[in-house]
Amino acid sequence: MPERYLLHLSDSTGTQGTLARVDGMRVIDSRPIDLNAVPTDLARLPLDVLLPASWCSLLNVTIPTRKRAQAQKALLFAVEEQLATDTDTLHLTLGNKPDAQNRWPVLAVDRQQRERLLERLQAAELTPARLICELDALPLNANRWTLLPLAERTLIATGLHAGFAVPDQDLGHWFSALESLPEHGLVLYAPPELRENAAACCDSLSIACEQRNDIPSMMAVFAEGLQSHTVLSAWQAPTNPLIIQSYRYWGIAASVLVAWVLVITSHAWLEGQRAQAENARLQAQIETLFRQALPDVQRMVNPRVQIEQALASTAAKTSRTDLLVLLHALARTTASEDSLSLQRLEFIHDRLEVSVIARQYASIEALMRKLEEQPGIQSSLASSRATEGQAEARIQIRQEKPT
Repeated sequence: MPERYLLHLSDSTGTQGTLARVDGMRVIDSRPIDLNAVPTDLARLPLDVLLPASWCSLLNVTIPTRKRAQAQKALLFAVEEQLATDTDTLHLTLGNKPDAQNRWPVLAVDRQQRERLLERLQAAELTPARLICELDALPLNANRWTLLPLAERTLIATGLHAGFAVPDQDLGHWFSALESLPEHGLVLYAPPELRENAAACCDSLSIACEQRNDIPSMMAVFAEGLQSHTVLSAWQAPTNPLIIQSYRYWGIAASVLVAWVLVITSHAWLEGQRAQAENARLQAQIETLFRQALPDVQRMVNPRVQIEQALASTAAKTSRTDLLVLLHALARTTASEDSLSLQRLEFIHDRLEVSVIARQYASIEALMRKLEEQPGIQSSLASSRATEGQAEARIQIRQEKPT
């Protein structure tokens, strides 16, 4: 772990303390510090601030959810039952995850003391990385309480994110007042005489003593605790402004890129929809024309090939029918008829269909007689209609088939 500063506030006012430079669990150097007169030679290292226990409360709050976002919403209501203090005067920090019984660790810090401390640190040009309750920074020992006597108080950690402080070093008095003691004993970070004092009052309690006679060794205890487990912090250091600005610029660029991609994708999708609609329209038109051109064909498979085959078949049949003969016969019969008007000629397979209009139906009958007189020609009246002042008829003409 890289080097960092560890600031332990020793008094309840938050102005006096000990500043140590640590590397992992090793204390490189330490010195007393007054936050009202901070020296200017401090390196710009990450700073963990240990808050006095009198400012803090470590809680385990039952919230019926394992989702942190939901637990955060219910936090104020959940802690009210465990705190006598108005929650509006506290800064609450929720842990990252609960235990198996949905008990969430919570750090409650006096809001006013916290704000004053942040102002002092800012005035001293010190930027905290974390604000940690000093109880939460004690090393944890399996199934044992951890004790660290200080000048004005004794810190007692009873488990992960759990503990309390007593205001003097008379451990025997406090142990005798406790209703329950740890089953597996204590780990005492103190001189041997304090162990003897505690053992005299709790002769049945197993006490392991690790001698800590000076301030650097005391700071090493906190450094060990910070390395052994995750702690709750009442402060998260703000991100570097340059990084924030960089993320902001990249965010704008990413937003523009996403918008551009959406526009291109939407345009391509719309063009695809238009192409599909146009293709469907053309397919319907092709099928309509196909049915008109080839009414006898039941199934359209490949319109182009089918129409080409039909045209080839029609051309072969037409070669056997003399279209000019039929036109010549029609011309001979209508050349001297001024009362007739030819409207449409259509050659279908082996016959010529003629649509005519006459002022009188008698003219159409005369035309039919003349056609019947033409050698080698057969004619038939496909349809006719007579109205006042006009008669219409559709006549079919074909060559006689040889017998």
